[in-house]
Amino acid sequence: MKRRSFVSLMGTGAVLHRGVATRAGGVAPEPEGRRRSGKPVKMHVGTQQGPTTPRMLQYFKRHGVNHICGYPPDPGAKGAWTSDDLQRTRDLCEQHGIALDMVALPFLSSSHIDHEPRGAIMLGKSPERDRDIEHIQKMIAACAKAGIPAFKYNMSLLGVLRTGTIPGRGGSRYSTWRLADAREEPPLTRASTPTKATWTCSRWRWRSTKSATNLC
Repeated sequence: MKRRSFVSLMGTGAVLHRGVATRAGGVAPEPEGRRRSGKPVKMHVGTQQGPTTPRMLQYFKRHGVNHICGYPPDPGAKGAWTSDDLQRTRDLCEQHGIALDMVALPFLSSSHIDHEPRGAIMLGKSPERDRDIEHIQKMIAACAKAGIPAFKYNMSLLGVLRTGTIPGRGGSRYSTWRLADAREEPPLTRASTPTKATWTCSRWRWRSTKSATNLC
């Protein structure tokens, strides 16, 4: 290859690297959205899939997921994690190059209240309710000490409602909710029919942002 042809070819390649080839053979400027602005990334891929084990963390890493909501081991009879419990889970994540950005509380999950072993807060039943609120307060302090910036929970009576699946793209199946296909089995949960006092308490609870002690 002649030197002049080589230099010309390399120059075209450099232009194509910064732009987009047009149908006419020219090069259009790279779309604004694709240009690197130099600003820090404000969003990244994450997941809340559990359990948080070495095998699962390796799975995340293979798929380019470097930030997760983790699931520390169940605290068992003590009812709440300690900072040491959380630190061990954080250390495990960091050993695999993954940031533990959040943890899911060991109760108040997105489950049906009839299947929730610790549903006292949602049912308003004391002294178990007061005990669970105290455990949440302890876990807030434990998260702060372990350097975990957030935790998640769900205040739900019915959980995630589904009525079946439908065919999706690429041979997959989509989890689906259709009211017309829903059946009341059983017609009421153990929470029974909400009373006026329960509804008022629920509205106030959702508006409150002060602390865990504001749970009704």
